[in-house]
Amino acid sequence: MKIDFVATCGDSFACGSGMAEEHCFEKSFGGLAADWLNVPQRVIARPGCCNYTIWLQVKHVVKEWKQSGNPFVIISMTNSARTTWYKPFADPSAGSEPSITRLNYEDYPPYDKYTPDEYRRPIPVKTDNSMQSETLQNLDSFFDASVKASWPQMQHEPDVRLKVLRNWVADFFNFEIKQEYDNAIMLNAHSLLKQAGIPHVFMGWQPDLQSLLPKENYVGIDWGHWTQLYPDSMNTGHCDEHGHREVFDRILPSIKEQC
Repeated sequence: MKIDFVATCGDSFACGSGMAEEHCFEKSFGGLAADWLNVPQRVIARPGCCNYTIWLQVKHVVKEWKQSGNPFVIISMTNSARTTWYKPFADPSAGSEPSITRLNYEDYPPYDKYTPDEYRRPIPVKTDNSMQSETLQNLDSFFDASVKASWPQMQHEPDVRLKVLRNWVADFFNFEIKQEYDNAIMLNAHSLLKQAGIPHVFMGWQPDLQSLLPKENYVGIDWGHWTQLYPDSMNTGHCDEHGHREVFDRILPSIKEQC
């Protein structure tokens, strides 16, 4: 099958976070895959995304990007302790379909104003930046002692909403329920890609999902292992380019089988 570009979906690992900004996309596993296929890479990933938002990325690639050519889609799944909500007064009207064109990209590297101009990446979709998607296990790091926003991504949130969010996580969030939910969403993403005839590979450490997907569409990748083996020099909790090379080597058989 002729491949015109690699579409990389996911969170910070799919953006090459932890590597030098000038080549974070190019030396990531997605960039290496694009080099191997001799095609461009188009990154729709964004740091901090939950699996639901990654599903919206996949849906956008299928519905919109496929119109410009045949993609190979790489989906780097993430931890289930993440969630999505809208900014204050930004809830869409009833019946509006959720879309990646609402996701907040502008406050996250390498798309944000804090990334130097020469290394800043263009936001991959036209978005109103009204939808938040964030990691919950690190929630306290967003706040100071009085639960006021201390990260730029959260400073638009009133303190009362931040307190509600933290209390919800502490009192109601259940990881096992969310894991089942996330697996179902990723299985939905696989069905959409399969229906559209798009070759793809899911990367992650979800054995229950692995048992439901064809062998060529899933590669077990434990990012915790690779970040410990090849930690990035900036101590961001990600891996360096050697780790991305190792991960690429593990997804390459799946790429070869489908292309």
